[in-house]
Amino acid sequence: MLLGLIFRAGPLRVYVIAQRYGWYGEAKFASIHTLYLSLFDAKYESQLHKLSVKDLLALIKLHRRRRDEYKQYLDGMAFSRSNDILVSQCPSGEKLDYSSWRELKVRIFQEMDERPSGEALQSFEREQWPETVAIWNARCKKCEKPQYLLLTTQNIVDEINKLPLSAK
Repeated sequence: MLLGLIFRAGPLRVYVIAQRYGWYGEAKFASIHTLYLSLFDAKYESQLHKLSVKDLLALIKLHRRRRDEYKQYLDGMAFSRSNDILVSQCPSGEKLDYSSWRELKVRIFQEMDERPSGEALQSFEREQWPETVAIWNARCKKCEKPQYLLLTTQNIVDEINKLPLSAK
């Protein structure tokens, strides 16, 4: 329990120390906990300067890889009645407006860029974002049926859990 608190309190510092002394298992474990940090915050700059280029690059690649792989998942989501994510056809044949979905994807991308742990996507906080509210309120202009049936939390969490966790 204490070890978990230490890592949560200063995972970047632990990563720096572990890499310096060749404690690769500990560095890998610490890199997981850096996912809760925004590495580009000015407050981490002095710690990042202490890393070798190789170790810094590995950490940045981990953060970017998680963000980019999640974006790839979002871009590839199929919207159809079969996967219960989006109403794909209006009975009147009206084309759907995907602008709400595009806005939510941008917000998710920004959140993953800021905190690649995905914790914001797994929290109730996500349900209160204006972009999420817009998804739930999106209606077909002709028949007034909801455009989006279900954008499941489980899909979001499942995909986040598939992302890489640690720097090599």
